[in-house]
Amino acid sequence: MYHQDLDLNLKSKIYRLKFFFNETWYNKPLRILCKFLNLILNLFFLLKIFINSDVFFIEGSFKTSFGRFLLKINNLFLKKNIIVYLQGLRPYIGAKDRSMFGSFKRNFKLFHLAYTDSKSEIDQINEAGFDGAIPIGFPLKSNYFNVLKEKLKVPGSKNILFLPRAIGDIHLKKEDAKNYLEVIKKITSNKFPDHKLVIHLHIKERTSFFQKYIEENNLENTILSDGNIIKDVTNADFVICNLTSAIYLVYALNIPSCEFYTRPDDIIKWYPELNGKTVYNFAGFQSFTSNKSFENFVDQLNLEKFKYNLNFNLNSLDTSKLVDAVLEE
Repeated sequence: MYHQDLDLNLKSKIYRLKFFFNETWYNKPLRILCKFLNLILNLFFLLKIFINSDVFFIEGSFKTSFGRFLLKINNLFLKKNIIVYLQGLRPYIGAKDRSMFGSFKRNFKLFHLAYTDSKSEIDQINEAGFDGAIPIGFPLKSNYFNVLKEKLKVPGSKNILFLPRAIGDIHLKKEDAKNYLEVIKKITSNKFPDHKLVIHLHIKERTSFFQKYIEENNLENTILSDGNIIKDVTNADFVICNLTSAIYLVYALNIPSCEFYTRPDDIIKWYPELNGKTVYNFAGFQSFTSNKSFENFVDQLNLEKFKYNLNFNLNSLDTSKLVDAVLEE
């Protein structure tokens, strides 16, 4: 469900809390203070949810402060089942276990969602120490998203979309971002001269680097966006992903895409088990780690004939087994 489709009362509450959930503040102490205030101001609401819920859903790395809090309080007092998923709704394939749940004895059951029809995914979930896999198909392949795509489509739009990481995290430094912008702008302008380049800022982007770079270099037909990513993807003819799980959203909406990430040594360091591939390249997405290979791909790209060829099938959403798991005593 997307923001504009939410119940008005729920939407109003989200807007009131938005100040405390603002991840764009560069000042880390301020972010920590606001998270603390958010916890205090909503303590009664959170306790009510904890007590009345039969099961919890949460992103499975437990790296956020709230995730760690839920994991510990559930283990000590609530002892309710937890169902988890990988960030960005990517399948559990080629995913090295980086979660915290294995570091202590659990007093509850921990399940993981499975999105593919691959036995390998379920085997990897079980081998990672979860209490079981719950196959549900792919959440983004549903009638809802098909309707949403038609609803958000702007007739006549001609956009190339770039989805960068946030400046300053371990994945994207300013010099790398500068290189991406220079290369992408040059190559796409030659291939698609009548298209705009849209840069959709990462949700955790805390700098004005992209805005300043566009202004200082007088980049024409280049705009920034930080709103509805589904709308931006829907209105793009081609999407360039910068080591981001959003490539699965692009796939689900059937928009041509590729991955462009030029730090292969870091990829080997982060994913040693994947022999130099990113988790998305391992899944079968087109991925390029040099300017030249990316340029060659774009030069030969035929948007009309583009097809995805992943190493597994992502079936349409079917929540029947998830319902069974939730209702299970």
